[in-house]
This record gives sequence, C-alpha cells and structure tokens, in this order.
Amino acid sequence: MLACIAINLAGHGMALSGDLVLQGAPSITANAASVEIGSVLKYGAIFATATGAVALISAFVINRKAFAVDEDATAKANAVKNAQDLEEQPPPYAKFFAVMVPVVFVAIVIRILLGAAVEGIEPVFGGAATALLGGAAAMILVVSTAVDAKKNFLEKVVDYLRDGMLFAIKIFAPVIPIAAFFYMGNPDSVQNILDSNAPGFLLDLGGALGTVLPLSAPTLAIGIVVVGAITGLDGSGFSGLPLVGGLAAALAGPVGYNVAVLAGLGQVAAIWVGGGCLSAWAFGAVASAGVAGIPPAELVRKNLVPVLSGLAVSTILAIILL
Repeated sequence: MLACIAINLAGHGMALSGDLVLQGAPSITANAASVEIGSVLKYGAIFATATGAVALISAFVINRKAFAVDEDATAKANAVKNAQDLEEQPPPYAKFFAVMVPVVFVAIVIRILLGAAVEGIEPVFGGAATALLGGAAAMILVVSTAVDAKKNFLEKVVDYLRDGMLFAIKIFAPVIPIAAFFYMGNPDSVQNILDSNAPGFLLDLGGALGTVLPLSAPTLAIGIVVVGAITGLDGSGFSGLPLVGGLAAALAGPVGYNVAVLAGLGQVAAIWVGGGCLSAWAFGAVASAGVAGIPPAELVRKNLVPVLSGLAVSTILAIILL
C-alpha cells in the first residue's frame, strides 16, 4: 500500500498534472486560456511540484507507523530471497537488459525535452511522444523475448501481449459501469450517446460555479481549484482542462490577474483529482492498485488528506503569484 501511494502521488499526481514531457495537458489549457504554452508549463510545474512535495511528505507522516521494521520477519524474508537467488541464477544477458531499458527511456525523455527547448530540433509531444514511448517498449519486448526464448519467441511475444491485455481487462472491467455515470456529466461524451443537445451536468456545474466567483485573488484561486476538482470527478482529469483554461481567461484577464497562474492551478487541481489520486475509477488509481493488488477505493481514501493538503498549499502559492 505504501509503495502504491508513493507511485500514485508521484506519477499520476505530480508528473501527470505538470506534464512537462508530453505537454498534452499544458497545450490544452494554454489553448483554452489563449496564453503561451510556456507560461502554463512554468506555473503548472511549480504547482505540481509543490502539491506533490506536500502530498508525499504528508503521506509519509500519516503512515509513518507502518514503516516500523519487523526484524525477525525481515531476516526470514532475506533468507528466503537468498535461497531463491542461489537456486535461480539470472541468465548472462539479464544485466544487459536491466541497464538498456532505463537508458532507452531516459534517452527518449531527453530527446522529447530537447525538441521542446532547442530550435532546429523537431518537437515531439502529445500523441507523437506517446507513440515513441510505446513503440520503444514494444521493440524492447520483442528483442528481449527473442534473446530469451530464441526459436519460439514469436509465440512468447503473443503470450505476453495476451497476458497484458487480459490483465488490463481484469483491472478496468469494474471501472466501466462506474465511470459511465461520471462521463455522462461531460457534454462531449453524453452528446455522443444520447443527443446533440444533451446537457453535461458535471461540467455545467463547474461552469455555473465559475460565473458567481467574486473577482479577488483568494476567491479566484479557491474557485478554480474547486471547479477543476469537480471536472476531475469524471475520472479523466483532462476533460475539464478547456473549462478551467477558459474560466481563467474570462475571470482573471479583465481584472489584471495573471491568467497563466490561474490556468496552471486549475490544470493541476483537475488532474490531481481526475488523473487517479482522488477518483477510484480513474486510470491512475486503477492501474496502480491493480498492479499492487489492493482496492482502488482504499488507495484513494489514503490519498485524500495528503492531496488536499498539497492543493491547499498550491492555492496559497497561487494567491501570492496572482
């Protein structure tokens, strides 16, 4: 559980809400707010890092008693592990792939960052960056399986792909009917299902809240966090970005506040809630909990106080920056 909380907060919270590598979220937010993507990236990174740092520290403090070490149990576990290591020696090529895999992915991340920062290098972000990372993972799977299985490696690759698909279906099957109710709050989803005039109650609620916010720094910052959190309840986090970006431009611009600050804060709030830290039906929570073998609802329950603490600190920081 503790490892799952750390991965969830750092990955589906801090990294996903800032989205500094793929830059999909800042691109959507910046377009909706009519500001430069660089400014949203900067403030999004500040708020994502602040929220993540506070959330991780809070989670550690809250769960510190669980870190108590049972020395007898640890000694027994080490003895079992050592015995297994003696019985199962890794093949000689295992170390090569253990080094190659992180090197390949670090090189890809560097290439993506260079494309965004250096003129003359073609930028790679959004779907192209996702395809690059996914394609690299698929190639590594094929190559490593070919080295390990040799003659029947094609059958092994198919087996691994099938196991992965079955595992994904097993994890997401319970989520589909739950998420369906929340997707009906998104007009883009519900209009494709029901009618082109069908209302999206969830985003409509966020929009209506935005129209009654008093135009002062504290109320704008708190309001955009609440609106972002409401839109994140659909389990996506990204579906509400146009709304928070548009609200930031409409509310902060006329009174002279920094639109990018408000847009970045709304983006971070929407994705921290909808990306998988506070929505048990979201991809982040389901994937993390599925791999760890724990209930997604329990993971979200333990994330609640740390995430709210982190968002509170980011809100105060945004009030200062506005």
